[in-house]
Amino acid sequence: MPTTGSLGLYFHIPFCRKICPYCTFFAVLDDEPSRQAYLKAVLQEVESKRSLLRNHQIASIYFGGGTPSIFPEACAKILAHLARYSYTKTIEITLEMNPEDVTRPLLRDCLSMGINRLSIGLQTGKTIQLEMLGRKALSQAQWDLAHQHIPNISLDLLYDLPHQTARDALEDVALLRDYPAPHISLYNLSIETGSFLETKKRWQPQQEASKEILETYTEQLEALGFQRYELFAFAKPGYEAQHNQRYWKALPYLGFGPSSHSYYEKTRFHNHADLFQYCQSLDRGESPVEKKTKLEEKDLQKELLILGLRLSSGVFLPGFIRKQGKLSKELQEGISKLTKKQFLEKEGAWIRLTKKGLFFYDSVAEELI
Repeated sequence: MPTTGSLGLYFHIPFCRKICPYCTFFAVLDDEPSRQAYLKAVLQEVESKRSLLRNHQIASIYFGGGTPSIFPEACAKILAHLARYSYTKTIEITLEMNPEDVTRPLLRDCLSMGINRLSIGLQTGKTIQLEMLGRKALSQAQWDLAHQHIPNISLDLLYDLPHQTARDALEDVALLRDYPAPHISLYNLSIETGSFLETKKRWQPQQEASKEILETYTEQLEALGFQRYELFAFAKPGYEAQHNQRYWKALPYLGFGPSSHSYYEKTRFHNHADLFQYCQSLDRGESPVEKKTKLEEKDLQKELLILGLRLSSGVFLPGFIRKQGKLSKELQEGISKLTKKQFLEKEGAWIRLTKKGLFFYDSVAEELI
């Protein structure tokens, strides 16, 4: 049967040795009965999507969590199950990994199962801040071992850490001379409702300090040859994350596992963020989806424009209009207003965030909504 385009697949593996105090992703403490229940359920969920999988080429697979690197058996069985379907020639298969899980046996297993990209949580080089986050440092030996096996590595860096300064950001970027990863993802440490740190109310980052730190990271990473291809993603040429770009370009992707999200045929849906409920639904032959939203055309146009503006290249308006229709009067007025405020700029047929707009994306999104 001919394929009708490509798909990205995300697998949420929720198990952790411990729950980090800042984390608000769905995660549970690791235990063997839960592992087995999850594995049975997630393979059932894959099987329930077999008609979609048959009709598309799989372009990317991403194992996130949780800590998927503590449960490589799940990744192996999922990939073995997916082997019956069609992959693109350039498929990207990513595994999120904690520094303490970087071992030769695991890396060899990754290679044997087809994983060709790693996402490692470096977070920061400051020992005291790592301890506050409940994280462990990445050693030079661990980096060398990982890079020797799978050179395509993305490192996560956190900013808006307590008492962090621009000088701290300089020192973190300096680590990249020892750990020359081709891709960097920046995340701000936000105090989310429900996290342990939110209950402690230890600090709130100041906007100006946060902006200075982000500017420092951006300038230093660009000086090292990274291109800022998305708001918080930097890559050496050719190493942009294929899977993550599907989110910003509104290309179809399916999420599997508890709390995972999907986007397909103008519809967004997500699974129950509860391992027992997720497993029980699939065991009864029912859908694990908690909520499904079919986007109306006017909402879809707004959402896709806002997502596209996350990319540094911006939005090619003729192509966007061809697919989504003429821009609504409301959107046109919003774009005009943001252009006058120098948050957006037009260059030929393209519209993108200005340097100023890159630091105030949330304000741009609110104006367009």
